[in-house]
Amino acid sequence: MESSIIPPERTEVYYGQEDAMKILLQAMANVKKEAVVCSDANSPAFSMGVEPVKKGFIDFKKRGVKIRQIVEITKDNLEYCKEFMNYVELRHMDNVKGNMAVSETEYVATAVLEGAVPVTQTIYSNVKAFLEQQRYFFENLWSKAIPAEQKIREIEEGIEPTYTIVLDSPEEILGRIRKRMQNSTELMVCAGVGGLEFVYRNLLDEYRQAFKMQKEGKHKGIRWIIPVNGENLALVKLFVNEGLQIRHIKDMPPLNFAIDGKVLHATIESMEGGKMTGNFLISSEPPYLYYFKSIFEELWKQGMDVQDRILELEKGIEPANVEIISNPKESIKRAWDLIRSAKQDVMVMLSSPTAFRRQLAMGGLEVIQQAVKNGAKVKLLIPSDRDVAQTLCQVKSALPQAEFRAMDASLTTSITIVLVDRKECMFFELKDDSATDSRRAVGLALYSDSKSIVSSYISILDAIWKQSELNEQIRQANEKLEDAYRQLEEHEKVQKEFINIAAHELRTPVQPLLGISELLQQSMDGKDKAEITKDELEMLVRNAKRLERLSSDILEVSRIESKSLTLNKERVNLNEKIRNVIKDVKSFIPNNKHVEIVFDSKATSPTVVEADKSRLFGVLSNILKNAIKFTDEGTIRITLEERDGQAIVCVRDTGRGIDPEIFPKLFAKFVTKSEQGTGLGLYLSKGFIEAHGGGIWAENNKDRKGATFTFTLPLTQHN
Repeated sequence: MESSIIPPERTEVYYGQEDAMKILLQAMANVKKEAVVCSDANSPAFSMGVEPVKKGFIDFKKRGVKIRQIVEITKDNLEYCKEFMNYVELRHMDNVKGNMAVSETEYVATAVLEGAVPVTQTIYSNVKAFLEQQRYFFENLWSKAIPAEQKIREIEEGIEPTYTIVLDSPEEILGRIRKRMQNSTELMVCAGVGGLEFVYRNLLDEYRQAFKMQKEGKHKGIRWIIPVNGENLALVKLFVNEGLQIRHIKDMPPLNFAIDGKVLHATIESMEGGKMTGNFLISSEPPYLYYFKSIFEELWKQGMDVQDRILELEKGIEPANVEIISNPKESIKRAWDLIRSAKQDVMVMLSSPTAFRRQLAMGGLEVIQQAVKNGAKVKLLIPSDRDVAQTLCQVKSALPQAEFRAMDASLTTSITIVLVDRKECMFFELKDDSATDSRRAVGLALYSDSKSIVSSYISILDAIWKQSELNEQIRQANEKLEDAYRQLEEHEKVQKEFINIAAHELRTPVQPLLGISELLQQSMDGKDKAEITKDELEMLVRNAKRLERLSSDILEVSRIESKSLTLNKERVNLNEKIRNVIKDVKSFIPNNKHVEIVFDSKATSPTVVEADKSRLFGVLSNILKNAIKFTDEGTIRITLEERDGQAIVCVRDTGRGIDPEIFPKLFAKFVTKSEQGTGLGLYLSKGFIEAHGGGIWAENNKDRKGATFTFTLPLTQHN
């Protein structure tokens, strides 16, 4: 009976080139099914450049052994990595240090690799517990590493990868900050005195170099936002004399951050006394950069020039007033007096619909009328309920000079805000909304003439005002959509199919609209200040426009079918129009698609047609977006030629082609194989092209790679 001999567990270090290489190659030969490897940037050159090691990897492939390896891929080892990928499943990770491999039964680690040179020291172990530990360590890294193909593509295309990391090592944090400073061309900092003391202790030379480069026109300079007071005045003056641009704000955001244009550094710690923080976020993600840069620029606009602040401190000038008023009777009287005295504008946001009705019952309308008589522009934001619309109609008829907006109910807060002449503001706490008298309904009130507070709330109310306008546009768009539905019910038997498609399209933009409204409500609850970002407003606008586009498409269908379509024709340079559309749709190519759009015009001079610009743009855009949607990689080629008095435009892609199931009815309504869209695009395109006296058709390519869409338009006769 044959007995298996289990080797004793051991851990040894082998020195010298001969012994170190021998144990390494033996461990490679012992691998049965799988091994995992973690190595530095020199490993690919060692693995492919040292012949015995390369033969070991060739042997792995012949025996079907699976090798997973993590390595730092760089410009210098790129070609080695490409060759290496023939033998291993390779992933990339930044700053990998050391070289180790774990098989089913053995562990080896080598000394620092120096490229295609044999090693002189190898650590060997077959201790089972150690092997399990190292494999667990590898799996954690493997889950965070990125595919080698992605990293190679980034290097070859010059793409800088985005990242977000949190560091807790003071040495590493300082090193990264110092390196970014040396490579920066601008810097924006929002930090308290602790941050300024940190720079004075650790980065003064780098800052002075930036100031020198700014004088030479090689740097945009360093801007810093900080609360300037008597305690940090001396340090502020020192940096101002060095060349630092500083603005004072009274109320700092609850974190310190710096942006150099490409990277964000941020911490919530105060860095008191200039001490290095133990927790630091570093990110090159564009949303982070855009968000924090927007915050900085808004604070910079609101901030006071440091020289003015220094003058205030040196002359003992009192700061802006902030006053808490606990007597509701006095606070309401104060607010009404402010409104009556307004000369330029009044902005009011009521806490609830009931608060609006209480103010009217107490004579608030007469107060507003006095402000209007003074020449002030009046804007009121009122949360909506069932009865607000009727009340607003009555108020508007009595006071047509004022502007009113009904807010979405989700924006209802427990605060009433009054802003007068963009100089003074008051805030009222809602204590009991069921009370019939405002003096019983109101709790604490706050008055301030602080520029920063007033400007912040002006931004908030302006944002809510704009959002309310968007909500009205959405409501009108929905009304148009409902009208279009009714028309389609009269003319189409496919009503149910259309409703299902349209409902899906509507949910997509409506959800972010509701989500951002809820976010705005949450951000205002229980806080002194809140902001809505430009990104969020743009999302509201974008989704509102999406709703309007859907409505517009349906109305265009109605016009085509009722033969009431009217074209606004003008001379159009078709070459230029195609280039403009290409430029527009390129932004719709997802990052995970490798698609190139090429325009090939065979005409020797501009191709001119008489056409409706907007509808022609829609046809080209729809065909190109469809090509992008159904093409994962390859080329979308657009050709333009003139033949027999016609301009002929062909769009050929290398995608999946036209599904045989929908090919016969490709240009009919509601025909689509996509999970998104209403299936109206090609139907409208056909209607528009035929209205111009042209034709449109499609076919699958003969090589079975993609499809080609072609349309013609009559050429303009030259005089």
